[in-house]
Amino acid sequence: MARWMLKQSSANIAELARRTGLPPVLARLLAVRGYKDPQSVLAFLQGREEALADPLLFQDMARAVDIVAEAVRQQTPCAIFGDYDADGIMSTVILLRTLKRLDLEARYYIPSREKEGYGLSKPALAQLAGTGVKLILACDNGISALEEADYANSLGLDLVIFDHHQLAVDEAGGQPLLPQAKAVVDAKRADCGYPFKHYCAAGLCYRFAQALSEALAYDWAGLSQELLPFAAIATVCDIVELTGDNRLLVKAGLPAICGSRNLGLRALLKAVELETANLDTFHLGFIIGPCINASGRLHTADQAVELFMTEDSQAAAELAAHLVALNQQRRDLTEAGVTAALNLVKAQGLDEDKVLVVYCSEVPDSVAGIIAGRLKELYHRPTIVIGGPVGRAILRGSCRSIEGYDIYEALTGCRELLQSFGGHPLAAGLSIAPAQIP
Repeated sequence: MARWMLKQSSANIAELARRTGLPPVLARLLAVRGYKDPQSVLAFLQGREEALADPLLFQDMARAVDIVAEAVRQQTPCAIFGDYDADGIMSTVILLRTLKRLDLEARYYIPSREKEGYGLSKPALAQLAGTGVKLILACDNGISALEEADYANSLGLDLVIFDHHQLAVDEAGGQPLLPQAKAVVDAKRADCGYPFKHYCAAGLCYRFAQALSEALAYDWAGLSQELLPFAAIATVCDIVELTGDNRLLVKAGLPAICGSRNLGLRALLKAVELETANLDTFHLGFIIGPCINASGRLHTADQAVELFMTEDSQAAAELAAHLVALNQQRRDLTEAGVTAALNLVKAQGLDEDKVLVVYCSEVPDSVAGIIAGRLKELYHRPTIVIGGPVGRAILRGSCRSIEGYDIYEALTGCRELLQSFGGHPLAAGLSIAPAQIP
């Protein structure tokens, strides 16, 4: 028979309960999660967005603000270079809506997952430069784009990066490497003085919007309510820690979503029958977020961006319905993929491996991450699922890990086998030649 073991804490639970007015069981729960004094407990339970630190504490944030503020004043042709997941889509929307409010019309570019893969690429940069763009704001990508940043410089493009992924590391000396951009905002930089390190990209873009608005004396109070829903959705969907600043953004963002006047967001809430719901993080992570992600997985992320940028009610309703239909298609593909991957694990005896590495040609690489997450939960082991048809020169895979196993560090240790990789300790992506999979 299983027995529950209560985790112990050095905190005085009775005193903590007395001073915070909480039931002892809740005080104990918070104490074992690291909230051991009344101040930290009350900040966790009652914290407000106003408690966020100054965004200018991020390394290069002031430089990014200066560059974009000058672009606003000079009406410099600008493009947002985003990513095709919910965080990248929401980052793109936050930056687009911010620049629009500041009277700088910007275009955006999100690469095709199937045809181009993740992040900045030389062909895309050349295409944007050919349209007259002079400034590129990369969001949710760019931190490891060393060659691409150099290429952007050679084209005369100014590049500003807002990313939250791990920095590339010098193979020889093991030192972190920064792309040669005009500004690189990433809390994971060793020289970043901002106290909270776990923002997603949309959260960073939201804080940038605050700093830029204040620098240009724009009404941040009004703009923040417009942008908060997107930062909150991305924070939950990108599975970053819901502590500190992230918890404050989501806490403030949930009522902002319910009260949002954004036509696309209202249409999506209606399409998934959450228009009158009292939203919580489950709704964001398991109902709203998957519909947004489905656009980039199965078609083009542009559809999700257009949904949240449209000023046409009919267009919003049609786009929302399309994303819901795409998500159902994604579910069907996922279930078939999970079955195929599980059959391979059992047939090849992979369930004895400490790290599951599964290549399944029946799995579209667009849903490999979801399937990796399912296998990780089932076997409680780090899992890499590689998808794509036999015969493709380069295959793509997604990695999901467990607490205590840094999958990004593990990939760094076998980088010579990979075409490219990037990500976090618990989630990453890679490109690999088929011959290197074994």
